[in-house]
Amino acid sequence: MPRPTLDQLVDSLGSVEFSATVFRHIAPHRGCTSGEGARQAGGRWNPPDSFPVIYTALSESTVVSELHRLAARSGLPPASFVRRTLCLIDVELQAVLDLRSGDNLSRVGLSVEQLTSHSMRECQAVGEAAHRLNLEGMLAPSATGTGEVLAVFELNLRADSRVSELERRAWSASTWRPENGE
Repeated sequence: MPRPTLDQLVDSLGSVEFSATVFRHIAPHRGCTSGEGARQAGGRWNPPDSFPVIYTALSESTVVSELHRLAARSGLPPASFVRRTLCLIDVELQAVLDLRSGDNLSRVGLSVEQLTSHSMRECQAVGEAAHRLNLEGMLAPSATGTGEVLAVFELNLRADSRVSELERRAWSASTWRPENGE
């Protein structure tokens, strides 16, 4: 029996509907609901120069942790990201890949170590498969080890789905403290 392809493994998990208010930090000149920056630079679930992804977190504390991880990966202190905007976004999606359980992660060939690694190659391959399968996004544990994230595949949004900016807040360095106080 031939080994299943990554597309087949992702497809075997099916999809879930997802609706919530999510959080995102961006540079002030970026749009809250645009994944163009991630299309150009790449991210956890998409390689550079691929497809637009709107990276969000399910809680404000997780988005703070994500900012600290970005700073650490860049070799910079969080305060060097002086001007940030916190976006609150209303999402209602019909077809999302849910990788929040360890079983679902392992079924697509990912481990927690790969999810939290600075190398994003394996996660990007899963993201590309989900995008090819016309899923609207992915739910997963945050690479920070705390909280959960939602990556929205902007080009795959269905007519009855919604990604709407609710609020923008100027975000000062004094609010950029992860829950554990680091």
